[in-house]
Amino acid sequence: MLTKLGKIFAFVLICSMAQAQSQKLNSGTYNGKIDIEGELHQVITNFEIVNNKITGEYNYDNTHGSLVNCELDGNKLFCEFKDPERERGILISIFNTNFTEFVGVWYFINSADENYGGSWTGKIKKK
Repeated sequence: MLTKLGKIFAFVLICSMAQAQSQKLNSGTYNGKIDIEGELHQVITNFEIVNNKITGEYNYDNTHGSLVNCELDGNKLFCEFKDPERERGILISIFNTNFTEFVGVWYFINSADENYGGSWTGKIKKK
């Protein structure tokens, strides 16, 4: 049988764990850099969450693409990207604990050079 102090401790511990687990990616705009053929380019990455489904879009130079089939596992986000040239690839991002920044890598999945890829970063844009 738990003492009153033990019950309070258990309640606080359970609430803390629930709060940590409920912290998730928020919709927002992230400014960052993307490595394309060894050169860093400015990239804007937008994430949107509708009905617990994460999607997004990105823009760099004159390229605009979409992020689909995203899955969040803790602070790791896995998305498929599609750009206008029908290139498809994978973005794997790791977010900091409050989801204000991420570092990631991307690679093509339907290119002749499937090993091609680079880095992709973002920091949430302040409102």
